[in-house]
Amino acid sequence: MIKDSKLYDLLAVEPNASENEIIVAYYEMAERHHPENLKDDSHDSVSKFDEIKFAYDVLSNEENRKFYDENGYDATKEKLDNQDDFTSCYDDFTSQNYYSNLTNNECNYYQDPKYTKNLVFPLKTSLKDFYRGKKKLFEYQVLVICNDCDG
Repeated sequence: MIKDSKLYDLLAVEPNASENEIIVAYYEMAERHHPENLKDDSHDSVSKFDEIKFAYDVLSNEENRKFYDENGYDATKEKLDNQDDFTSCYDDFTSQNYYSNLTNNECNYYQDPKYTKNLVFPLKTSLKDFYRGKKKLFEYQVLVICNDCDG
């Protein structure tokens, strides 16, 4: 007896769906609701994507699916949240955190001193030389801080 059908409804599959049907439904729903594919950058699109991912994580695992069918959504969510310490390390990589960082421009990729933003130099060349891969030399100046004197 199935207590709750919320996760099945999220993936638009029947409760007696096979593993392959769940996989196909997950990929279709994930592609449709992926935050990069949607025009609105709202919190709702990210949370919907997270719900679809959670539904797939539960229904693709036979043990979790059986527990969900017997106990419902709330008990399954609580069980998986408290299951192990892996979730605490995983939290930084959930789509909620990842996409909110990208949309809020809080990505720290360029904060590391060994990476810089792309440099753009105007360089005149013909289309013929461009397609043939002709190499051209040019000079540019870079400000460098001396490690010895910090000057």
